Amino acid sequence: MKWLFWWGGLLLLSAACTHLSPTATTMAPSTEIQPLARWFNLTILPQPVQAQWVQRQRGIGGSAPGPTDFYVVAVLTYDWVAPDLATYLQLQPRDTVYAEAQLLESWMPAVIRSHFTVTPEGYLRFDGPAYKAEGVLKSPLSYGYILIVENYIFIYGATR
Repeated sequence: MKWLFWWGGLLLLSAACTHLSPTATTMAPSTEIQPLARWFNLTILPQPVQAQWVQRQRGIGGSAPGPTDFYVVAVLTYDWVAPDLATYLQLQPRDTVYAEAQLLESWMPAVIRSHFTVTPEGYLRFDGPAYKAEGVLKSPLSYGYILIVENYIFIYGATR
């Protein structure tokens, strides 16, 4: 009988946590620039006039114990267009970027979303140059990339 009570409590707690956890569709992006310094080295980037960013859980948690993997995606907006920004920042090119479909969100500028196409496998492929995010990402983020589209810098960083 105790095990029934224990399992019922666990089920109730699980349902409550699921109900309270934010989802991609209900959580608006943050527009504060300063908190981004926790995830990205903003001292090497030009000061944006605006930023929008979110932190999201990656995938459906596995059965292995330990911290949940997550990603942070930010769109930094500038009041100028800099086609040579990658050279100025000494960013290293990287291979084609493939992303999961849930990466693009409605709050992102249309010009950024328009540069992604859906592959036959259901992934997103960025059709412009991509750059390594080395030197920009802070721990615990260990993987990511930077995309430059017109007057926007798109930064993706994730834990592994």
